[in-house]
Amino acid sequence: MLKKLRQKWRKKTPEQRKMFFEAYLYTLYFEILIKTLPFRKIVKINNLKKSETDLIPCERYLDIANVKSAVFRSVKYSFFKPLCLNQALVAQRMLQKRKISGLLFLGVGKEEKESKKLIAHAWLKCDRKIIVGDHQLEKYAVVAKYTW
Repeated sequence: MLKKLRQKWRKKTPEQRKMFFEAYLYTLYFEILIKTLPFRKIVKINNLKKSETDLIPCERYLDIANVKSAVFRSVKYSFFKPLCLNQALVAQRMLQKRKISGLLFLGVGKEEKESKKLIAHAWLKCDRKIIVGDHQLEKYAVVAKYTW
């Protein structure tokens, strides 16, 4: 097991390794913020602004793909299970650091089980590409959109 991990690690470029550590540290950071602060404070800390638009143009697809990959790897190897909001905030911060704009969506929907509980979801979008949280979006009604 460790041998396979070591081999995978060696195949990564120094930039990919650095992005993995960045994503991992942001995952820990945002997990603490989500557990301790109200969302309005997290919005202020991340410098997010409410948005009316559904589309923000973006052309740096390679950087976006690298960020997406780093976020998913950090989630895979974290010792806790980061949820969609955490993943979206991590990707948002990494894109913001690279001066790539995008949209953070928050949505609500109902469970398909008998209980019909409300469920929430967060996803991140650049141009027409969904970076994080791209599963079953048709179930959710958009409640808020933020840009940076």
